[in-house]
Amino acid sequence: MEKNCLPIKFSIIIPCWNHEETLGRTLHCVFEQSYQNYEIIIVIRDKKTWFDYTPDDSIILLEQTNKGVSNARNLGLKYATGTHVCFLDADDTWSCTYLEDLVNTIQKYPEVHSIIHNFYWRTKKNTRIKNIEIKSGLYDYFNLFSQFCQFFHPLSSTCFKNIWDKTDRASIYFNPYMPLGEDIDFITKFMLKHRICYYDNRPSVTYYAPENPHKKYTTNPVNIPALGDLLKESNEDVLNYLDIWSMSTCLQNLDRGHSARASVCLDFVSDKYKTKRRVLRVLCYVPHPIALMAHRIYNRFFWK
Repeated sequence: MEKNCLPIKFSIIIPCWNHEETLGRTLHCVFEQSYQNYEIIIVIRDKKTWFDYTPDDSIILLEQTNKGVSNARNLGLKYATGTHVCFLDADDTWSCTYLEDLVNTIQKYPEVHSIIHNFYWRTKKNTRIKNIEIKSGLYDYFNLFSQFCQFFHPLSSTCFKNIWDKTDRASIYFNPYMPLGEDIDFITKFMLKHRICYYDNRPSVTYYAPENPHKKYTTNPVNIPALGDLLKESNEDVLNYLDIWSMSTCLQNLDRGHSARASVCLDFVSDKYKTKRRVLRVLCYVPHPIALMAHRIYNRFFWK
């Protein structure tokens, strides 16, 4: 398919922070796409470190110094001119038909604002694990989450309709004050306004998970995503989503040694999960090493 003659255009936003060594691999997976109507928006910390990866003029290179990944993505959104927006981390990759698969879904369901693809986890040890199996189809996002409480999808496997030149732009953005969980916060806000999504069970994305995702952020507490927005809702599935993320955020704070913050998260867990809430409340008062060990046991027997 020739570029610039097709109605559906993708704006691919890539924040590049300390991933210059993997950026070439990531860009290669974009250049090899069977569907070629796209623009690549790379936000980099210093243009002096940039060297030319591009075989054509499809890259828009933006410079932003020391403002973090959330501000980088927000800057990319301001420059996005496509009908749809994809976020691609600088160490993740797509299959060569990923954009073409998105186009087919968009043409079949033009009213849908988001498309989520299944994906593979890959670690530095080069193990490749497929994520959970969910039947392809249209879903209410929060109902889908209620059915699969371990449901997770990275930004790199999620495509959004470009609504940022419209009224929604002011309310849906990446929170620059969240050092962790800014992607979940963003997705939650988007889905609260546009709840129907399409889930594609084909694993078209490879998500390169860090060996120890908590190591870099050990001292930072974690906030419940989009808490203010979720508290305004009364839908049962949305409230269940709040329950699950409140417990998950509690555990993340316990892992980081923030027992007081972990305890506050439990204040937002309903009586539906009162047994789990009680177990987690106890963990907030035990020494950190014991809490870490108990977390592993909790995941195995309670988190279902």
